[in-house]
Amino acid sequence: MPDAKKVAARFEDAVQKVQSQFDGRPVNVDRETILVLTGLNIASEQFKSEERYHKIFDRMTKKSAVVLNELDKAIS
Repeated sequence: MPDAKKVAARFEDAVQKVQSQFDGRPVNVDRETILVLTGLNIASEQFKSEERYHKIFDRMTKKSAVVLNELDKAIS
């Protein structure tokens, strides 16, 4: 259950973030709109996180190839 609590807390934070964007504005935003915007924000954060992961992974792969190449040269 700790994972469920973390997910719920993250979702609550995301909802509050969206709601704070409308604070003080004379806009009537219904719950469905807030939930859709929250979902889009979470998806955007996930996409950015995956992009960062892939960049780091690609960089590590390239650096590992260089190290392996240098080891091959040293052994031969």
